[in-house]
Amino acid sequence: MTRGAAIGVALLALLVALPPAAGQPARPGAALVLETGGTPAPAFRPYTEIPAGTTISLAGGARVVFVHYRTCRTVTVVGGTVTVTAEAYAPAGGAAATETPAPCPRPVTLTRGGEVVVGGFLTRSIGPALTLAPRPSFVLAGPRSGDFTAVRVSQEGREVLTVPLTGAGLHWPAGAPALTVSTVYDLVLLPASPEAPLTLRFRVAAPEAVGEALTVISVE
Repeated sequence: MTRGAAIGVALLALLVALPPAAGQPARPGAALVLETGGTPAPAFRPYTEIPAGTTISLAGGARVVFVHYRTCRTVTVVGGTVTVTAEAYAPAGGAAATETPAPCPRPVTLTRGGEVVVGGFLTRSIGPALTLAPRPSFVLAGPRSGDFTAVRVSQEGREVLTVPLTGAGLHWPAGAPALTVSTVYDLVLLPASPEAPLTLRFRVAAPEAVGEALTVISVE
């Protein structure tokens, strides 16, 4: 495959997660859609996760651009089909595909019971499950991503900031003070329903230590 131009993944946009079929468990996300054109089938909007094992039809010259979690590649496919699995992606049917290295996204899964899965491993410690920058941002994905209306950041029970989720992710407000490096905070997802909020503990690191990788929090 030839390499295309790098496509940034730091900008947050509206994410609409496709629900699993009735009676079927949700499949883990294997990639994150960045852009689409034409009418891919199934349809994905920007910043929607592609479930592992999905085959996307790109008839009529439709295109899809996604960042693949495992291979850390930004991939553009036009026409034909592309099958996306946890391990790889496979264009077929005359598809034209280009790829370029990308910062590896950092996927984190938050279960309904509040358990945290990072890198495929269940985190049982009460310590921080992930590291974020002083002005943190993330994309909210997964089958329950649309259940939450706001996010609250607190430190030792004291509210630091509460921000409405106008899309499905957080981009730190320009006028809000940055968080303190080497300090532990709680990230609380606030649902619209009477269900209990979900909490994810994180530690703040300097921007150069965190890097440019996009954090994707998948809520199951």
